[in-house]
Amino acid sequence: MCNYLAYENNGDYLLDFIVSKSDDKRKLEFVEVDIHYYRDIVINGIKAVYLLFYSCRAYGDNIKPFLKSLPDKRDKLYEDITTLSIMPEFKFKK
Repeated sequence: MCNYLAYENNGDYLLDFIVSKSDDKRKLEFVEVDIHYYRDIVINGIKAVYLLFYSCRAYGDNIKPFLKSLPDKRDKLYEDITTLSIMPEFKFKK
């Protein structure tokens, strides 16, 4: 399974996707939710991309409750990752 949502806001991008792995009997082994936040940046005059991401998995019997809880958690996860202020100062040696 793979499902995704993509958002853009003022040049920043958010990619939210779910992937899973099944066993030979098509029973889900795990489900993973990833939220990637991309921002175009310039470092010493060179274009680059800044990426933060959040990843969380559920296994076995925890998969259904995990998936059911996502709608209530998504807005908070989006807010947290887009307002996180850990942008480092980049310095390259020549």
